[in-house]
Amino acid sequence: MEFIELVEKRRDFLMEELASLKRKNRFPEGELVIQYGKRSNVYYWSKQTKNGVQRTHIKKADHELLDGLIRKRESEILMKRYTAELRAVRKLLSMYHRYFNERDQRFLDDLEMQTRLYQLNKAKGISYKKSLLETIRNWKNEPYERDINYPESLKHDAGDGLIVRSKSEVLIVTCLRKYKIPFRYEARLDIEVDGSMRPVYPDFTILHPYTGQIMYIEHFGMLGDAEYKEGIQWKLENYAKNGIYPFMNLVLLYESKEEPLSLARIEKTIVDNIVNIEVM
Repeated sequence: MEFIELVEKRRDFLMEELASLKRKNRFPEGELVIQYGKRSNVYYWSKQTKNGVQRTHIKKADHELLDGLIRKRESEILMKRYTAELRAVRKLLSMYHRYFNERDQRFLDDLEMQTRLYQLNKAKGISYKKSLLETIRNWKNEPYERDINYPESLKHDAGDGLIVRSKSEVLIVTCLRKYKIPFRYEARLDIEVDGSMRPVYPDFTILHPYTGQIMYIEHFGMLGDAEYKEGIQWKLENYAKNGIYPFMNLVLLYESKEEPLSLARIEKTIVDNIVNIEVM
């Protein structure tokens, strides 16, 4: 299946999921507030009244209320996530169709052109592989500028002298090394924002070991924080304006307190989006 077909399939899925979420049964009014404890959590029902916000402790017997509020919160999180992703996917499709037209496709579909291209690529295959190995070796050894902000949060040992900011990032490093994917941690990337260049620091910059393509991995680990989510939206929008798109050269990993990242989910994402990428 062509890449753009996968993106269109993902768009259709997101639209169906959002429509389904909007058709869900009615949820209780108000919202769930969780007080996290070392041994157990305490749940409160928070709702707006004429006298202000009223918070009521949810007893263990109130299963129906608690379940309803949990499903409501899950639905809200999924709607925000799917809405943000759908916006990015639509931008990607718009850019793709703007620059890749039917004339280009006719050229690629032409049997004679395919035969000639195959012969040309086959003839240069050996030298290409040798040059790619040399590129990877040089890229791994090149110095690069790292993010120096908040050094106090760099406290998780990922091995080989690399200290990262979270346990989840340790797991990401583990997977990248397992599949021998060259990477840089929090390497500076200059992108254009509002007409001027601005540095950003993707969590991981990788050099694809089969294609030589530069790709990025972003780990968003605080979905419960409103300000943090605004930062995610800003970054994704400006990435798209600079030619960095999900499912193309940007891999996204999300987690929250309620849904932490697992090694299995990280590995599946890396395998699906990087390891199993089709080599042209």
